This record gives sequence, C-alpha cells and structure tokens, in this order.
Amino acid sequence: LSAEQAKMLNIIKSSGASLLVIINDILDLSKIEAAKVELESGPIELSSLLNELTHLFSQQAENKGIELFITTTPELTDFIFLGDETRLKQVLINLLGNAIKFTHRGSVLLNVIIEEVVNDEFKVTFSVSDTGIGIANEQLDSLFDAFSQADASITRKYGGTGLGLSISIRLVELMGGKMDLSSVAGEGSCFFFTIE
Repeated sequence: LSAEQAKMLNIIKSSGASLLVIINDILDLSKIEAAKVELESGPIELSSLLNELTHLFSQQAENKGIELFITTTPELTDFIFLGDETRLKQVLINLLGNAIKFTHRGSVLLNVIIEEVVNDEFKVTFSVSDTGIGIANEQLDSLFDAFSQADASITRKYGGTGLGLSISIRLVELMGGKMDLSSVAGEGSCFFFTIE
C-alpha cells in the first residue's frame, strides 16, 4: 500500500473500532434498562483477574509515562469467590481505562480489599484511584447519568460516549453493590465499589 492508502485504512479501522464501542455501549445500556441482563455466577480467581488487568493496561500506562499499580493483600492472591467475571471485568476495565485516559502524570492504582462477613461470605471492595484531572464538585451529581461527561470539553478532548460509567454503576447495582467516588479537580479521582 502507498502511504496515503495505509493512512486511509488506519482511519477506517479506527473509526470502525470507535463505532463498535458505541454500539456495544448502547446495547448494554438498552439491556440493562429493559432488565434483560442476567448475571452468571461462577468462580473468580482473584490473582488471574488482576494479572489479566495488568496485561491489558500496563502498555497503555507505560505509553503515557504513568505508573500502574494493581494490588491486594499478599495472603489473598489465591482468593476465589463467586460472581459474574465478565461483568465484573467490564466494570474494572471501564474504570481503569478512564483513570489512564484522564491521567497525564503520576499513577493509577487498583486496590482490592477482602473482608470476611460471616462463615463463607465476604465483602470485596475494588477501588481505582488516579492522579489525573479530577472532577469539580458541581459535576459529580450528573457523572453517572447516561451520555454524560463532566463537560463538553471532555468529549472534544478525550472522546467517548459518556456511557461507560452509567453502565458500570448499573452493573455494580445488579451485583448487589454500590459505586461511589471522591474527587478533587486537578488532583485526581477514586472510584470504589463493594460487592458481597
């Protein structure tokens, strides 16, 4: 291919990938709103999940010159719990992807804390924190709304549909959890949720 043809093909490929993300987000949101999402329950191996997330995002973080930390208590790396691994991974991929996208220096951290409640029941808390652009207080209330981003300049500068967080919070709620965040504009954000 000539340089011009290669450039055009790359634009087509990139546009196709962007369109696929939008279509998948809209389909997910539609299924959630129609109460058609059925969660699966299977064994989730924590160390395998964290390793997969490390492989998915380490290069992206390195390319931006930021550090990526994915941690849990050392004695819990062999922990296995029941849940919907696909949907849990979808939420964590969205949170980590956003954290890296909106961080230009410093670090992104995914930390997992596990607490036993009674007998064989546990609370698993996932938190994703970053040293990125942060979110102003007045924009926090609408952040989890569908098609919403902190402001229009975010869409122009960073792209995205504004559906990722809306889908993520609803998936966490379907898993019986609640997502919350703390953020300081210009200093970073922390998104966290607990599931049992």
